[in-house]
Amino acid sequence: MADTARLESNIRKMYLFRFFQNFQFWWPIWVLYLTDLRGFSFTQVAVIEGLFFVSMMVVQIPAGVFADRVGRKPVLVVGVLINAAVVFAFGTVDSFWPLFVTYLLWAWGMAIPMSADTALIYDTLRQLKREDEFQRVSGKYNAVFNLAILASLLTGAPLAAAIGLDVAIQISAIASLVAAGVALTLHEPDYKTGIFVSRSVIGFLKDTFAAARSSPGMPFLLGLYGFLTIGTMVTGVFFQPFLSGHGVALGDVGYLQAPARVMAVIGALTAVWFSARLGENRFLFAVAASMSAGFFVLGVWNSLGAFFMFLFINMGSAMALPVILDMLNRRIGSDQRATIMSAALISNALLASAFAPLLGTIADAHSLSVGFLIGGFVIAAGSGLLLAGFVLSSRHEAGVGGVREPKAAAGRPP
Repeated sequence: MADTARLESNIRKMYLFRFFQNFQFWWPIWVLYLTDLRGFSFTQVAVIEGLFFVSMMVVQIPAGVFADRVGRKPVLVVGVLINAAVVFAFGTVDSFWPLFVTYLLWAWGMAIPMSADTALIYDTLRQLKREDEFQRVSGKYNAVFNLAILASLLTGAPLAAAIGLDVAIQISAIASLVAAGVALTLHEPDYKTGIFVSRSVIGFLKDTFAAARSSPGMPFLLGLYGFLTIGTMVTGVFFQPFLSGHGVALGDVGYLQAPARVMAVIGALTAVWFSARLGENRFLFAVAASMSAGFFVLGVWNSLGAFFMFLFINMGSAMALPVILDMLNRRIGSDQRATIMSAALISNALLASAFAPLLGTIADAHSLSVGFLIGGFVIAAGSGLLLAGFVLSSRHEAGVGGVREPKAAAGRPP
């Protein structure tokens, strides 16, 4: 009974962890900090953002292996402590190369907890025999993420206007320290049930990716994760210069970014409802189509009024995330969960590492509008092909003439 109560408290604590991990005053201002205070060009910002995702890829798989072999809890603690240190350093150093190095290390602080958190949540629910609630819990977890960013957007830009861009970034480290304290109180679920914990790291990785390939739809889902979650990167990097380019003052940029996070919260909380009614495959097709349409509208309508499209792009990413995570988790074993989830995160990082410099270079050479048009074609083509591949592989796996819909998560809409 005591263990059950401690496990149940994990879910509440993970919501709290997620909030403080992402309550960061730099959210609405970090691009402006680099361009306006540190003198970066937009191309430089986009290139280091691409390298940021490369840096994430370097640490992603080792962090997942460590989480599967040693525990999810220590990975969460280490990740947010690294984040606290590098965020403070990022707001303090004032020349290109120190900023460049701290930015790449910042990627480690963000990447290290990213597979361990969902693995801990899923295994907690599995041990409580509540796996069918994962989509709903994951949706709420993503909603908390967006609520934290919403709070940051509403407070970060006015705070930066009052005390300075650099100081606002420096004090963001405090919330990461609070998140580390929350993580220390988590109860590690029992997940070491397979043979993999006693294998070498190389053997572990080989067996993990062999397991991923054994499910015909898994490679398509891993790639799809990257394409349908890219909207978060786009709103994070290109929303600020879009607003600034249309004459929005520093103190107001957070307010105009806030509605995108409100829509993301709504999307995260309603994803399970729409997925259950449309079926997972049709739901993901609809999300991909709406995100692509948002890019196309931004490409042809060069007006401040087009900022509404960022709302729908961000909402699409937020809706896709819990559904794809659930589809992946149902196909993998507990003792490989964090490692394979790291592979999903790498697909996002790989796409973002190419996407950010591409849009940034096009924006400097031509305009953001041209970059958005090209981005829309990339998202439409990539997600469309991957979804088609997943549907065909599912049909083949089922051995029937129609499309096999994976079982939707049970439970009422949140």
